[in-house]
Amino acid sequence: MGGNALSFETKRLSSDEYFELQHLVLDNLRHNTVGCQFNPVDAYYSKETFGDLDIVWTSDRTSISNIIDIVRNVFDPKDIVRNGSVISFDVNDFQVDLIYSKSDEFLFSINYFAWNDLGNFIGRTAHRLGFKYGHDGLKYVMRDEDDPSYVISEVFLTKDHDEALEFLGFSSHEHAMGFDTPEEIFEYATSSPYFSAASFMLSNRNHIARVRDRKRKMYNMCVEYYKEKFGVDENTPVEPLDKAAHLARAFDKFPSFYEAYTSVMAKHIKHKAYKSVFNGNAVGAIYCLEGKELGAKMKALREFFEAFNLQEFVTSLSDTEFEKFVLMLEETGKLN
Repeated sequence: MGGNALSFETKRLSSDEYFELQHLVLDNLRHNTVGCQFNPVDAYYSKETFGDLDIVWTSDRTSISNIIDIVRNVFDPKDIVRNGSVISFDVNDFQVDLIYSKSDEFLFSINYFAWNDLGNFIGRTAHRLGFKYGHDGLKYVMRDEDDPSYVISEVFLTKDHDEALEFLGFSSHEHAMGFDTPEEIFEYATSSPYFSAASFMLSNRNHIARVRDRKRKMYNMCVEYYKEKFGVDENTPVEPLDKAAHLARAFDKFPSFYEAYTSVMAKHIKHKAYKSVFNGNAVGAIYCLEGKELGAKMKALREFFEAFNLQEFVTSLSDTEFEKFVLMLEETGKLN
């Protein structure tokens, strides 16, 4: 995606040329595949030139490797590049990107990638609320409260795009109607009551996001638009929100999310309690081991505990009781 993934410089196309080539590519893909769905990504309606053609596709029968073979045989491109789930190739010196999506995420992906960088803009508001809006759905990233850098799990609120938009404070109807100009897209991104112009400033983004979005023309246009409209700059802090209140709102709106969240959290709490008793420091102190020898002993104990479903029992032990239990296992040869 972005028009520069290939090993040579591709050309831009006028609007008429672009839609003619889009029709050609889609016809050939649909004619030469079985059980695949292909959907082009919508751009704002007044866009005059295009640097690439983005197509979201899905299939339960055809793999990415199969699609690469089909592309090679049908289009005979000069170059094919795979980057994760994206296949880039050229048709008449114009870049085409095929973006794979799981079947149950296909409609969400189509909407997420639509309207140029709007998915990224909506993601700024989702992040501010404590959620993650991406091509696969609206999720909550569960982190360990003692170590926020450790991600426990990513739990879906919904894979229904309209539901996700409405929860984030946007009109799903307006999104579906589309946008004529970049400015209309910028304005739509402000329509959520949870919008913050300051959250778009590159100084308020993490390093990876800054590097990525600094290169994106439309993101920079959006930042300049908000600076002028809202009087913000790179020194403007993001206004805080009560993320706990929005998490509670998500529990109420999406019962299945609440069930998944509580299930994951219960398992995590049990695992933390288990690890507070059975860990490298404890086992190392018992055996006076470290390094590879400690790792081997940890592996033997872990396999024994799991084989006999002893995790809850181990969790219930005090440090002294755990030491006595481990030494008893050692003395009776049960770890051999």
